[in-house]
Amino acid sequence: MPIPPLWRVIYNMNLIVPAELCEPPSEALMFRHLLMVSKYDLLYSNLLFCQEDMVDLYYHYLKSKYLFDFVDDIVTQREKGYFLKVSYIRTENINNILENIRAV
Repeated sequence: MPIPPLWRVIYNMNLIVPAELCEPPSEALMFRHLLMVSKYDLLYSNLLFCQEDMVDLYYHYLKSKYLFDFVDDIVTQREKGYFLKVSYIRTENINNILENIRAV
């Protein structure tokens, strides 16, 4: 079986993150860390879920805070994948969130 080229990455599953989790009381660095780990370690596609009229607002907010680097797309309809159900992302709960995602 041939080895696939290094530049080709096949993502396993979608991680759907509610857009409200990028706002306070969540910590921006922990939000970015969560998306980085899910994208590069777990090979998930990171989708940000928000209402249709809020897409531009969240896009500009994430770009201004440098949080859009690991977001693959902003979606307005429910997609297949793991929907992240937490109230906030902070230092004290980031390890629990990552353990739950790894267990899926």
